[in-house]
Amino acid sequence: MICPECKTEQDFADGRCAACGAASAVRCPKCRGWVAKGEKFCSACGAKIPSRADRIRAAHRSKERQETQQNVNRGRRWMLIVAVLTLFGGVFSYFSGTSEVDKKLREAEASFKGVTPAERDAQLKEEMGMTWQEVVDRAHGLVTMEAAALAGLGVIYMGLWWWAQTNAFAAALIALLLYVSWMLVAALINPASLLMGIIVKVVIIAALSSAVSAGYRQRALGRRRVA
Repeated sequence: MICPECKTEQDFADGRCAACGAASAVRCPKCRGWVAKGEKFCSACGAKIPSRADRIRAAHRSKERQETQQNVNRGRRWMLIVAVLTLFGGVFSYFSGTSEVDKKLREAEASFKGVTPAERDAQLKEEMGMTWQEVVDRAHGLVTMEAAALAGLGVIYMGLWWWAQTNAFAAALIALLLYVSWMLVAALINPASLLMGIIVKVVIIAALSSAVSAGYRQRALGRRRVA
């Protein structure tokens, strides 16, 4: 091999010329043999030898992929956090809602003191179209339905967290849309709920939006790599 520095034919050890000691050779990326600097192709296997600019670009791409993966992993953690909070919210909603409903039912039942059950049912039937037992069942049913909806949403978020391992962009986008949609639905039912925990909600929306951006970036990098 001809050394590009001293122009003598020498063997190379660790990429240095045995005659002048110059770092005059690089490893072939395919066969791992030594190739003199400046050569575009390996004389042994014919593989293209990356230039210094190529190596710098490859290093930048590698760093970019690492940073993007870190952001994707952070986004997945937020999806898991939202899943856990939602599941906890379902449990809390059930027990707190049941307690509140039972309290109101006791107050309502106290207002019928001195009235027979038949008279109470007749009065409620006229005013609300339901008997007392139907009122009780409906109130408890609404609490159970809300808790079940939150629990189901938590399970969906858990699934999205898992799916984000293979498709971070789609999983994060669906997670963000679900979260915002749930907030809007809750606000339509109870406008005061929009301001409840507003700081936490803003943080979660920002985190999920960042996860969407990181997932999109990861997908773009993947397509560029394939191309």
